[in-house]
Amino acid sequence: MLYSFKCNTPPSDEASGVAAEDLTRTASGGPLAELAADAQLASVRARSGAQVRSSTGMTSRRTCPPDRLGFEQLRNAQPAGPAVNVQTTTGGQLKKLLATPKPNAAGWVPTLSAGLRYTLGGGKVLSMTLDGAPVTATQEIRVAGAWSLIAGFDGRPRWEGTTTYTSGPDDTGALAAYLVAHSPVPAPPGDRLPPVRLLAAGVGGDRSQGGSSAMGGCCGTVAVMFAEVTYASTPGSERPNEDLVIAGPSWIVVLDGATAAAGVDSGCVHDVPWLVARLGGALAAGLSQSKASLSGILEAAIEVAVAAHSGTCDLGNPDSPSATVAMVRGVEGRVEYLVLGDSPVLFALADGGVRVASDDRLEGLPGGRPYTVELVRRMRNAPGGFWVAGSRPEAARQGVCGAVADVRGVGVVTDGVSRLVEWYGWSWGDLVAALEGKGPQAVIRAVRELERTRGPVRGKRHDDATAAWGRIGHM
Repeated sequence: MLYSFKCNTPPSDEASGVAAEDLTRTASGGPLAELAADAQLASVRARSGAQVRSSTGMTSRRTCPPDRLGFEQLRNAQPAGPAVNVQTTTGGQLKKLLATPKPNAAGWVPTLSAGLRYTLGGGKVLSMTLDGAPVTATQEIRVAGAWSLIAGFDGRPRWEGTTTYTSGPDDTGALAAYLVAHSPVPAPPGDRLPPVRLLAAGVGGDRSQGGSSAMGGCCGTVAVMFAEVTYASTPGSERPNEDLVIAGPSWIVVLDGATAAAGVDSGCVHDVPWLVARLGGALAAGLSQSKASLSGILEAAIEVAVAAHSGTCDLGNPDSPSATVAMVRGVEGRVEYLVLGDSPVLFALADGGVRVASDDRLEGLPGGRPYTVELVRRMRNAPGGFWVAGSRPEAARQGVCGAVADVRGVGVVTDGVSRLVEWYGWSWGDLVAALEGKGPQAVIRAVRELERTRGPVRGKRHDDATAAWGRIGHM
């Protein structure tokens, strides 16, 4: 089966295959875009001799849950539909392409098929391997890509070389064929963004102080350090603030505790701020002392919180206290992120662009909003639902993870602040500009003013609101 979906739509109930786990879509591409790249390379390799597939990752639109996947799901996940062509280029030309600065606010972030790896530094590709072998400047490489990407549409760089194959399927059909051949399909690791090698020594740091902290000191030649972290957090009512923000020299964490619905028995003798405090303390210790992955650090933090009340509380209760998690860490010339729940991370790029890492699974529950208490209970920390940090350490493995290079600043906010974009018409660029130019406290004042004058789109008029901004010192 190899459909050209634009011309030959399959039956809506025909399953192409099965996803063994979440095929997550992130702002930089992630596992879904990596799977799409592998699928498109496989669709033309036998006919064209293609060796690599490169794309922007921007055509991948929606996370696919672990389930049987048919036409509707694939169209929602990969709706663009451009045909896959093949360009013959040299190693030198390919290195030049991958080092080209991002030309627009959307950014040009290459998502590559599995065999190609490269390292950036000083604005150029320092090293590149194909299937483990070094790539030379004169070596010919056949690279698959959407015809619009090869041609340089939408401000992207035009590919050098010669188009040598033009008969590939559209990208949605290629993904369907790959699922047929390889089901059940595991999620790729989401780690194909290139590492950035520092060409000069970095700067170390000291602990953050209060709501505005300057980071200075010595040590460290690879960590990305924040020159300053500023933050603000205000409660949405007379109840205690259930948000928490903590920061270190090279990391920021924002937690948003989930307020239980009125009358719901959580099975726990502790309140939400108690859980948030335990998680925050364990995350601070892990980020300060461990080089483990962000998901590994979060999983260990949840285990610490679980152990603190496993003898007194019913941790099997689906309404047990929980929290969203958004955290960033600077390492190896880039900023890593993990987002679990609806607290996004915003990146101000060195070239003026903006990138957003978010977890939108809560917005995709069956039936649409408003959600019933029973639906949320059933879909919380469940396959096909949404994930938060609570009583299940394995939820950490469901976070939206990645890394971004060439960053000048990072914003981490709760949904009490992101409603500026989701409810009140701001763009993500507007929010980044306000965080960078006016600071987190001014951003929260803007939220409160709009809540008073325009009211809520749904739910509470005022929510706990937290925003942090980290200004990068050295990349």
